[in-house]
Amino acid sequence: MQTYSHGLLTAVFTPKHLPRDQQTALVVGSMAPDVGLGLLTVGYLLDRRLLRPHLPDKTRCSPTYNDLYFNNPWWIAIHNSLHAPLPLLTLLLLGFLGR
Repeated sequence: MQTYSHGLLTAVFTPKHLPRDQQTALVVGSMAPDVGLGLLTVGYLLDRRLLRPHLPDKTRCSPTYNDLYFNNPWWIAIHNSLHAPLPLLTLLLLGFLGR
Protein backbone atom coordinates (compact mmCIF):
# COMPACT_ATOMS: atom_id res chain seq x y z
CA MET A 1 0.00 0.00 0.00
CA GLN A 2 1.02 3.59 -0.39
CA THR A 3 0.84 6.41 2.13
CA TYR A 4 -2.17 8.14 0.63
CA SER A 5 -4.14 4.89 0.58
CA HIS A 6 -3.28 4.28 4.25
CA GLY A 7 -4.72 7.68 5.12
CA LEU A 8 -7.73 7.36 2.84
CA LEU A 9 -8.75 3.90 4.05
CA THR A 10 -8.27 4.87 7.68
CA ALA A 11 -10.35 8.02 7.20
CA VAL A 12 -13.14 6.03 5.56
CA PHE A 13 -13.22 3.27 8.17
CA THR A 14 -12.63 5.38 11.29
CA PRO A 15 -15.64 5.19 13.61
CA LYS A 16 -17.57 8.45 13.33
CA HIS A 17 -18.59 8.43 16.99
CA LEU A 18 -15.00 9.21 18.04
CA PRO A 19 -14.07 12.81 18.83
CA ARG A 20 -12.53 14.74 15.93
CA ASP A 21 -9.05 14.82 17.49
CA GLN A 22 -9.03 11.02 17.87
CA GLN A 23 -10.12 10.58 14.26
CA THR A 24 -7.30 12.88 13.17
CA ALA A 25 -4.80 10.97 15.31
CA LEU A 26 -5.83 7.70 13.66
CA VAL A 27 -5.39 9.08 10.16
CA VAL A 28 -2.03 10.70 10.96
CA GLY A 29 -0.88 7.53 12.73
CA SER A 30 -1.73 5.42 9.70
CA MET A 31 0.50 7.57 7.52
CA ALA A 32 3.36 8.11 10.00
CA PRO A 33 5.33 4.90 9.25
CA ASP A 34 5.94 6.07 5.69
CA VAL A 35 7.32 9.50 6.63
CA GLY A 36 10.89 8.26 7.04
CA LEU A 37 11.03 6.70 3.60
CA GLY A 38 9.39 9.77 2.09
CA LEU A 39 12.06 12.04 3.55
CA LEU A 40 14.84 9.70 2.42
CA THR A 41 13.39 9.61 -1.10
CA VAL A 42 13.10 13.40 -1.31
CA GLY A 43 16.67 13.74 -0.05
CA TYR A 44 17.90 11.20 -2.60
CA LEU A 45 16.15 12.95 -5.48
CA LEU A 46 17.42 16.39 -4.41
CA ASP A 47 20.94 15.01 -4.10
CA ARG A 48 20.89 13.38 -7.53
CA ARG A 49 19.19 16.23 -9.37
CA LEU A 50 20.50 19.37 -7.65
CA LEU A 51 23.64 18.66 -5.63
CA ARG A 52 25.31 15.99 -7.77
CA PRO A 53 23.65 16.03 -11.20
CA HIS A 54 26.74 14.51 -12.83
CA LEU A 55 25.97 11.16 -11.18
CA PRO A 56 23.73 8.63 -12.94
CA ASP A 57 20.53 7.15 -11.51
CA LYS A 58 18.35 10.22 -11.06
CA THR A 59 15.12 8.26 -10.81
CA ARG A 60 13.53 6.72 -7.75
CA CYS A 61 13.61 3.17 -9.08
CA SER A 62 17.29 3.17 -9.97
CA PRO A 63 19.79 0.49 -8.93
CA THR A 64 21.47 3.00 -6.59
CA TYR A 65 18.19 3.79 -4.82
CA ASN A 66 17.37 0.09 -4.53
CA ASP A 67 20.82 -0.61 -3.10
CA LEU A 68 20.32 2.10 -0.46
CA TYR A 69 16.81 0.86 0.35
CA PHE A 70 17.74 -2.81 0.73
CA ASN A 71 21.34 -2.71 1.97
CA ASN A 72 22.16 0.58 3.71
CA PRO A 73 21.70 0.12 7.48
CA TRP A 74 20.83 3.80 8.02
CA TRP A 75 18.10 3.70 5.39
CA ILE A 76 16.74 0.45 6.79
CA ALA A 77 16.70 1.84 10.34
CA ILE A 78 15.02 5.11 9.36
CA HIS A 79 12.44 3.43 7.14
CA ASN A 80 11.54 0.85 9.79
CA SER A 81 11.68 3.14 12.81
CA LEU A 82 7.90 3.58 13.09
CA HIS A 83 7.18 0.03 11.95
CA ALA A 84 9.12 -1.53 14.83
CA PRO A 85 7.38 -2.36 18.13
CA LEU A 86 10.12 -1.14 20.48
CA PRO A 87 10.11 2.48 19.26
CA LEU A 88 6.32 2.45 19.20
CA LEU A 89 6.14 1.23 22.78
CA THR A 90 8.69 3.85 23.81
CA LEU A 91 6.64 6.59 22.16
CA LEU A 92 3.49 5.23 23.79
CA LEU A 93 5.16 5.30 27.21
CA LEU A 94 6.43 8.85 26.65
CA GLY A 95 2.98 9.97 25.57
CA PHE A 96 1.35 8.34 28.58
CA LEU A 97 3.84 9.86 31.01
CA GLY A 98 3.62 13.27 29.37
CA ARG A 99 -0.14 13.64 29.55
